[in-house]
Amino acid sequence: MQKMTLNSSKFSSLGKIGNGNIKLKDIPTYNITFDAVSYLINEMGLYKIELEMRNEELREAKIKIEELSTDLNKERIKTNKQLQIKTIQRNKFENELCQSKQKFETLVNVLPVGIWRSDSKGSYTYVNERCSEIIGLSAEEALGDDWAKYLHPEDKCVCYKEWKDCTKEKIPFKLEYRFLLPDGKVTQVLGQAEPELDESGEVVGYVGTITDVSFRPKVKIWQ
Repeated sequence: MQKMTLNSSKFSSLGKIGNGNIKLKDIPTYNITFDAVSYLINEMGLYKIELEMRNEELREAKIKIEELSTDLNKERIKTNKQLQIKTIQRNKFENELCQSKQKFETLVNVLPVGIWRSDSKGSYTYVNERCSEIIGLSAEEALGDDWAKYLHPEDKCVCYKEWKDCTKEKIPFKLEYRFLLPDGKVTQVLGQAEPELDESGEVVGYVGTITDVSFRPKVKIWQ
């Protein structure tokens, strides 16, 4: 039996079967030799190997995605726990701060002295109940600069000068002066204040007290 030799251009078309370009029914009928069949089998084997490699890559990618998803879930759980802990700590701190504020307000309101706080210019930003009583104004009326209106006319100049000198030198203020109340009552007080300084040493405000000394007992001097 005579073996038929395939033309190279025709033979090369057989290799295209694997990629789906040519179907078997489209190939001309030839007496395909053992070598041609072996070639086709070899090509199909290579495609199979490549397909298995692609599938393996997909499996590895899927595993990595699952591992990443697991890690992200663990990190999310960890972050949520940290947030819960911080929220609990913050709530505890806010409760303690609120309790401390209430204790402070109770304490300053039962003290027999007036307590005030001002900005760097001397405008009151806070007064306790006793301070309001001594000045003769409500807490709201005593805020700002209105309290200065009730300084005794004879003491205003001295009080302003002493305050100005102390604020300029950033030193404590201490002076006895009088308030002339709206009902005509005169109240003698001892005023004291300490400057509040920021990190750069600048005065940002004052904290002070006024003590009613109107009923201070007079010492009798025996001759």
